[in-house]
Amino acid sequence: MLVDIMAKVTALRNQGKTLKEVLAANLTAPYDKTTLGDTQQSKDRFITEAYDEVRDFPPIVDGKRTMPIRP
Repeated sequence: MLVDIMAKVTALRNQGKTLKEVLAANLTAPYDKTTLGDTQQSKDRFITEAYDEVRDFPPIVDGKRTMPIRP
């Protein structure tokens, strides 16, 4: 689920979609029946976090991704 949603969020963000547009895409729909905490607030928070994380993803080099260190 996480890999799938991150890939979809990445694709939408690379297309220039805003957070509001990504939230409207309802990316969690295939998983809604099988996950706990299925509220709109929970889904929006999850997608918002994924959207923000994608922004700072460094490239994969030699099969590894080194995440940025935040102070």
